[in-house]
Amino acid sequence: RQTISLSEVWARRKINRSASGVNLSFIIGVKEIDGELLYLNLGASFENLEQHAPHTLIAGATGSGKSVLLQNLIIDICATNSPNLIGIYLIDPKMGVDYANLEELPHLKEQIIIEQDRAIEVLEFLVQEMDDRYLKFRSEKVKDLEAYFRIVYEDERLPVLWFVHDEFAEWMLVD
Repeated sequence: RQTISLSEVWARRKINRSASGVNLSFIIGVKEIDGELLYLNLGASFENLEQHAPHTLIAGATGSGKSVLLQNLIIDICATNSPNLIGIYLIDPKMGVDYANLEELPHLKEQIIIEQDRAIEVLEFLVQEMDDRYLKFRSEKVKDLEAYFRIVYEDERLPVLWFVHDEFAEWMLVD
C-alpha cells in the first residue's frame, strides 16, 4: 500500500470532456505496474482504458477506504463539471458524518439523505426520471444522454444524475 497525494494526482490528470461539456472520467488511483493514472471511464474509453459500466459497486472490509474513494469520486465529479450539468443524490445511513465536508457543494440536489424513507422516495423519483428520459430519447430517436445533448438546445439539456449510496449493506438488513 502507498499513500497517494490527491493534489499530485490531479496535477497529472487529464479531463475527458465530451462535446456537451461533461466529464465522465474520474481518477480512482495509480497503477502499481507503471504509475499511470487509473480512471473510472463512464462516458467513453479514455487514456488506454475501456469504458466502464454506468453502475459501480465498491466493496471492501471495514476501514479499507471505500468512503474515502467515494468522497474523492464525488469531489472529482464536482471539480470537473458545472452544477448545471451534474446533479448528485447522496445517501449515508451513518448520518452523513463521512460526507459533512461535501454538504455545501452546489451539485447536491438536496442535503445528504440519512433517513431510509427519504432514500426510498429519491430512488423512486430517479426511476421515474429514468423512464421519462427514455421516452424523450425514443421520441428524438437517440440512445443516450450524450446523443440527446447533440440535438437539443443548450437550455433543454438534462443534467447527468448521480445516485451515491454509502453503507448500502446496512439498509439491506432492514425489511
